Amino acid sequence: MEDILTELLRYPAIVDAKIIDMPDSDWTCIETTWFTVLPNKYKAKGVSSTGVHETEIVTLGFPVSYPAHAPSIRLRTDFPINLPHIDPHQKGEAVPPCVSEVPLSELLHSLGLFGILNAIEEWLKNAASNELHDPAQGWEPIRRTDANGILIVNAFDLRQQITKHRKSVNYFRTRYTKISNGFCFGGMHGDSLGSDNNSLMKIRPGYSANDNFSLTPAIVIANQESCEVYQADRVGTFEELISFAKYFSLNDLLKVRYKYLTKKIVRSNHNHHDKIVDDFFVVLAIKRPYSIIGIDSDIELLAYRVEAKINQDGKLQLNSPCYPIQVQDICTQEMLKSVSGTKNIPNTMVTSIGCGSLGGKIAMHLAKTGNYSFQLIDNDYFSMHNNARQAIIETDISRLYQSKAELLNAELKQLGLRSSALSIDVRQLNPSKDFNVKRETGYILDSTASLAVRHFLSHRVSHLPATLIQTYLLNRSRLGVIIREGHDRNPRIDDMNAYVYQLGLDNEDYYQSIYQYSGPEALQFGDGCGSFTTQMTDIDIAIPTASMAASLNKIMVTSNYDKHNGEVLLTHVHENYSVSVENFLVKETVVFPALDTYPWEVRVLGHIAKRIKQDADAYPGLENGGVLIGHYNNFSKTVYVTGLKSAPEDTQRKATRFILGSKGLKKELTGIAHQSGGQLSFIGTWHSHPNGEPPSKLDKDTLHNLQENAELPIVMLLQTGGRLQRIIE
Repeated sequence: MEDILTELLRYPAIVDAKIIDMPDSDWTCIETTWFTVLPNKYKAKGVSSTGVHETEIVTLGFPVSYPAHAPSIRLRTDFPINLPHIDPHQKGEAVPPCVSEVPLSELLHSLGLFGILNAIEEWLKNAASNELHDPAQGWEPIRRTDANGILIVNAFDLRQQITKHRKSVNYFRTRYTKISNGFCFGGMHGDSLGSDNNSLMKIRPGYSANDNFSLTPAIVIANQESCEVYQADRVGTFEELISFAKYFSLNDLLKVRYKYLTKKIVRSNHNHHDKIVDDFFVVLAIKRPYSIIGIDSDIELLAYRVEAKINQDGKLQLNSPCYPIQVQDICTQEMLKSVSGTKNIPNTMVTSIGCGSLGGKIAMHLAKTGNYSFQLIDNDYFSMHNNARQAIIETDISRLYQSKAELLNAELKQLGLRSSALSIDVRQLNPSKDFNVKRETGYILDSTASLAVRHFLSHRVSHLPATLIQTYLLNRSRLGVIIREGHDRNPRIDDMNAYVYQLGLDNEDYYQSIYQYSGPEALQFGDGCGSFTTQMTDIDIAIPTASMAASLNKIMVTSNYDKHNGEVLLTHVHENYSVSVENFLVKETVVFPALDTYPWEVRVLGHIAKRIKQDADAYPGLENGGVLIGHYNNFSKTVYVTGLKSAPEDTQRKATRFILGSKGLKKELTGIAHQSGGQLSFIGTWHSHPNGEPPSKLDKDTLHNLQENAELPIVMLLQTGGRLQRIIE
């Protein structure tokens, strides 16, 4: 202690310090005398307008655990309490200031004892100049440090109701329980029962041994006029609560109503041999001149638990103990928005197809921003092994084998979000214009990783009411893929998946994840050949999924993207688990529909069509050409043109003739097919007509000859007259 005393006396603002004898106490108290900087106009008087003296006594209480725990701070018992940043305390006790936004122990361990002393000095200075609070930050609420309980309230709705209906009194049902040290947990349930005293008859107070909760009334008393009074909370009895309410012009309302309130409590207790209700609750709703810090409302809520002591005459004693308790908001969409800092962002409806380890996690990440409502589609049931990686945890056998959509829907509703579930295979939905998707849907998110679903959405559903986005994971979650369709579904998700095939071939960073990974080890979790899942930790999925959710949130919240282009976002998880995200814009696809004579649809990716034009223009007056690389989908009979190979060096270019060379071409094309695992291959050729002529007979004959020796359709494209054409026989 002598070392601490020496350290205190070295602090410039401390003019004296002495140890106070505290018999039978584990604490060591040091009384310090501080020189306080007063505003100039108060220096001669020696006391500021707020009641702060030029010299103030500050008592520091050091626990035996110091420096593991910080010292307590107390001011004189008659220090003015009509200031912000004063913690609750009882009348006659030394006044506890709140000198730091962070816990004192954290301040001690970051800046040492001098850090706490600096905070005390700054607090006293601001208290003297009445600058403890900056109005620009919002209204500083009355402190609730070390409150004796928690009351869960739908604070958003309550404040809205008070503001809208301007009712000074509202009664509510409240369930509560107390743990061994008297700490109380409670919650105001449902809507207001009304403001008249007869509303109390709707409550049947009582105790439930099943859950150890009691049912009792709560009364909310609100002022209608703005109140700028600060007053530290020193409530210890119900009588002191009435006196405290006077500062906010709420005492008369409380005195009148408590008579009816206590009659209900007393009557309920009188009708039973054992006392069934120990407490009731009071909430003061104080209108402030501007919004409370951190809350988009000007109504401050102060809650109290009154321990009902009934005298021999059956009346509530005014000296019944009264305990300040902390108000916490129930989980609502508005609360999520507030905590997330997204309260000014409008809500977006997402139809989420696939609610498994990827789709469920993405939905949960998005949900907790408070910005979304959901329509969930998944008919797959939940199994015990799903607990290893999915967003929800479910071990209750009575809930198992519900669909993943149903279980996730229940979780989202607990967050106070609007959500619905369809336990159906999305392919069973009507692929007509409405597609069974809610009309207000902003985005459709496919996280099934199913080729069958991709085909359905690409080829069976002609119209979607919202932008389609697809997500999936590759290479044991080392690569996350997000695909966003362009305007009017061009480019489409199948176009951009073909783009990903080509990207994997062209980019070494993604090649391994897309092509070289042979697949995870399978793990059997039940009997039968269909009972396999991928061996992978939740961590493996969580890392890319969180990043992907952030990207999706940016897309869906801002909608600040080039709607005429599609987009591919690749989330790459590196060996050290760092994450990088790269995005690629994909231009509108040039589409050649299937014909009776050519029953395959040809889809030329937009950047390939642009490159063909550029390569054609590079040889003015001469025909130019090259080789087309692409992907065949036999199931849908679609050819995707994804890449180009320049003409070999033995190629001949003339004004009216193009002869494609062959030097090294076969080897190169074989290499492409091998590297891509057959996903990409030679699909045909292109050439140009610089003078704008249509396809010639020679062009058609060449196509015929190529097609005779090919099992799959050959694509021949012609750049002529400023546009791209498909040559058919």
